[in-house]
Amino acid sequence: MMKRNLSVALSVFLATGLLSPALPVQAAPSINPYGTVQAEIEFERNVKEVFTDEDAGATVVSLGSGNYFSVKSVNFSQGVSKIGITAKADSAGLIIIHKGGTDGDVIGSIKLSGTDGIYKEFFANVSGLQGSETITFVQTVGTSLIDSWSAEPGETTEEPENPDEPENPDQPENPDQPENPDQPENPDQPETPDQPENPDQPENPTAVNPYEKVEAEAATELAEAMVSPNKQSVVIKDGGYVITKNVDFSKGLAGFGVLAKASAPKVKLNIYIDGAKSPIGSINVGLDMTQESAVKLTSDLKGTHDVYIQAEGGAITLDAWRAIEASGTTEEPPVVEPPVGDTVDPYSTVEAEASAELKSAMVTPNKQAVSIQKGGYAVAKNVDFSKGIKEFTVNAKASGANRLEARLDKADGDLIANFRVSTDAKDITVSAAKNVTGTHDIYFVATMDGSLTFDSWKVTPSDGTEEPPVVEPPVGDTVDPYNKVEAEKA
Repeated sequence: MMKRNLSVALSVFLATGLLSPALPVQAAPSINPYGTVQAEIEFERNVKEVFTDEDAGATVVSLGSGNYFSVKSVNFSQGVSKIGITAKADSAGLIIIHKGGTDGDVIGSIKLSGTDGIYKEFFANVSGLQGSETITFVQTVGTSLIDSWSAEPGETTEEPENPDEPENPDQPENPDQPENPDQPENPDQPETPDQPENPDQPENPTAVNPYEKVEAEAATELAEAMVSPNKQSVVIKDGGYVITKNVDFSKGLAGFGVLAKASAPKVKLNIYIDGAKSPIGSINVGLDMTQESAVKLTSDLKGTHDVYIQAEGGAITLDAWRAIEASGTTEEPPVVEPPVGDTVDPYSTVEAEASAELKSAMVTPNKQAVSIQKGGYAVAKNVDFSKGIKEFTVNAKASGANRLEARLDKADGDLIANFRVSTDAKDITVSAAKNVTGTHDIYFVATMDGSLTFDSWKVTPSDGTEEPPVVEPPVGDTVDPYNKVEAEKA
């Protein structure tokens, strides 16, 4: 493969007029983005290689995940509405466009798809560029070969017509219309500017709450992915991804959990935030979609962001995902009080999926159990222990050896029962650590690494809470001890 020398390429483009000298003699030549700009014309780069693609007869830039190239002194004199690239890709990919360097503001994202060995055009809507700017193209997902790029002018091209329209100054009849100044009720109507809370408010109703289960099929966009026929999950091809936009991380981020299954071992999901070059975390996905897979993170992420979930190593069926809120915010979720008088009967089997509250836990896809991560819990509220507790039984299984604790009224309350949970789903019965009467909340807390699937629970009444019935002899058939009682009639 033949590589092109950058200085020679620059000379060629100066000669053809694609690069026009800037006013200061010492400045770098400015680039006209409204014609075709070859991708190898850049001023800073971290790319796999630059080479001549013999099939296309063009010099191209090869990008992998995390690679980028920057172009300086781009003269956006006419503004910009779109930026397009001519690229070849084997599978889905994503290129993020930054204003300035790789850490600059994200101004657009170009979604790639497989091109079957030919070069195709891909576009992104872009705004916020005017005059001389530096832009950077960052490949965050997949790989591609970039031949060239170009920009389409923005609306600013129509603005110079206004100065030619100075008929308005000839219209000074308006000043004779000073009724408007007498109408300063309109200025008193600046409640309209006070209404810009509405622009802030539309985000709230549409914001996604990641601390509850987020269904994959509700994703904003899919690339190399499709909703499954039963509409309950999304199948993501290797290299494909789903995007959920406007996700509200107001409670911070300590990790991600997914309910997913892979087509083969050693397949993972990479999670990207906005246009990041590298994933914030990766989750190894197993073959059982009822077991939650998770990754813990240390992050100061807050605010509203877009979440990209990409399959790597094989196809993945994604049912749902959730974010694990940062520590110190556990008291923020509103307490869901059960309706008055709606108590839970613990002496009959209670299904775990009927729990009133979940933390670091979610209902499994078949809606028959709850998957709990270490430190997470499921809460049964308003449980009526009128008959006390003698024994506690749970039906549960785990991805590895684990423990499930039953605690009274809060996650670190008095320990009522402690269960050793194995990989087999079965009933586990233990003696209660103490007798409990009255109405209480019970927290079922997973205490070890890995996920635990909790199906149901129940208790048996305490001995002595209901005295065994006294068997009374029939009335009239009594023994009089005050007269001699024959021993043989015993």
